[in-house]
Amino acid sequence: MFFYEFDNLDNFIHMDLRKKLTEEMNRIEHIIHIYESKRETLSTILTDMIAITNYLDEKKSDDFVQSISLLKKSFEDLENIHQFSNILETTLKSIFSLCEQKNAIQNTDDVALLDNEIKANLVEYNKQDEKFQYEILDYEKNTTLALKIALPLTLSEMISDFPDSNLQNNSSKKILNDNPILLISEKEQKAFLPYRYRDVQEYYQKHKESFSSMEDVINKLYILPLSRFKNSSFSRFREAFYLVRNKENGSIAKALDLGLELMFHYDLNPIVIAACRNLDELDIYLDCLQENELSDFDCFEIKFELAPEVI
Repeated sequence: MFFYEFDNLDNFIHMDLRKKLTEEMNRIEHIIHIYESKRETLSTILTDMIAITNYLDEKKSDDFVQSISLLKKSFEDLENIHQFSNILETTLKSIFSLCEQKNAIQNTDDVALLDNEIKANLVEYNKQDEKFQYEILDYEKNTTLALKIALPLTLSEMISDFPDSNLQNNSSKKILNDNPILLISEKEQKAFLPYRYRDVQEYYQKHKESFSSMEDVINKLYILPLSRFKNSSFSRFREAFYLVRNKENGSIAKALDLGLELMFHYDLNPIVIAACRNLDELDIYLDCLQENELSDFDCFEIKFELAPEVI
């Protein structure tokens, strides 16, 4: 923010403005750098929060929702900080340009007009900078509270229950045709998600460093243990978040919105969310579910395989 006495604004413009403009530009650039780093940190925290959803006690859902809601607000604050910083940089450049124009002219009346325009820009700059500072304070407040709630959740749930990440799925068949069926198998304790050959092929081409073959993509991404979905509320949140972020390339804010919206949609099986290729398929399923007409859902077939009865 520019500090000056309005009565002495003419002296400020004539003597100190260029130096202050440079200092202010450096300050804004420094803040932008800091909050870009904070965005990366916040993304890591959110990733950790989503990673524990499979192991989190349902009794902690209130704390989880509160923390996620605050993190969502923090991401929105970061976006506002970014937008305000762009506005401030644009205004600073405009003032720089006016100063250059002023130095290039001799006419006293024109100089006076430019001085008035510079004054107007300085006043507007300070108004925007004040809003900028409020956004920064809001971000810090929300994030501090979110971390205060999230940290005990992540520390208490991390480690003891996590399954072996190297667990391999050997039950898949090497069939590389489209699979139009979601099979939820209690017998094998796995969910076999539907897929399209083209999608698997494209994903494998983009991520060859992570998968040994297209069958490997199917084994790891389309055949999931039912234990992944044992906490239904958290699973609905996680799968909705992944659907928006990973399949739709949507924003974090939009992903968090959908996750929170569907988290307590108790008649929605989270495995169905995981099976949907996009939001359109999920919307169609939700419409059919609401109308109690699931037989009309034709994006993929849903089958259940029960475990054999123990006699």
